[in-house]
Amino acid sequence: MVSKVLCLGLGLGLLLAGSLWRLPSLAVAYSQWLSPVSADPQADMAVALGGGDRLATAMDLFRWGQVGAIYVDAIDPQVLDEALKAAGVPRGRVLWGGDGVDTTFAQAQALAGQLQKTRLPHGTLVLVSDAYHLRRSRWVVAHYLRCCFEGPEIGLKTAAPVPLTLEAHRRWWRDGGQRRWVVTESQKLVFYWLYYGLLGRRQSWDVPVNSVVDWFGLISPQDGGVLRSTEESGVGGS
Repeated sequence: MVSKVLCLGLGLGLLLAGSLWRLPSLAVAYSQWLSPVSADPQADMAVALGGGDRLATAMDLFRWGQVGAIYVDAIDPQVLDEALKAAGVPRGRVLWGGDGVDTTFAQAQALAGQLQKTRLPHGTLVLVSDAYHLRRSRWVVAHYLRCCFEGPEIGLKTAAPVPLTLEAHRRWWRDGGQRRWVVTESQKLVFYWLYYGLLGRRQSWDVPVNSVVDWFGLISPQDGGVLRSTEESGVGGS
């Protein structure tokens, strides 16, 4: 009996040691999964989810001939016009989603509304955002477009202003900034999948920044202080 217990304990110990040995490689794989960047960013339209480096990257894609139009949100229209003029991008090739969108889901809503109105080509989109935001933004946009559009599915690609190197993936848990990104995005992915996926919500809801949601890190500076309510509810036509 004692020998069986010892053998079982030894087996469990070896299994645990093997799992711990693989933790670094699993952490690298998760970091890479969280930040998917398309090898070929060629698309009909670049979707800059915010201004700054994201808009600059979208404008670069346009000037390089990799996209035929640009969508941008969360930026003042005057600032946008100045940036387009400086980059030599025609205003007629740009869709503006507004400067009041401050959550990823609100960005998806604004994007869908503008795509339904425009004649600019948008059969394939390349979402431009920070690397660790790409997995969630792609899921949210794909999820919302499926709810709103009938007919052929809109293709989605991804691009980041600063793609992560293999070395960055290998050390993300040692870097405070990257570690916060990974933890926060992981929490938000779970929340978005539950609230907008399983529960099928098509509306955001008001949450003060000192709420339990903020305590869990589900609201961050790039997502604004509150989740703003909208008029819509349900999924699709239901």
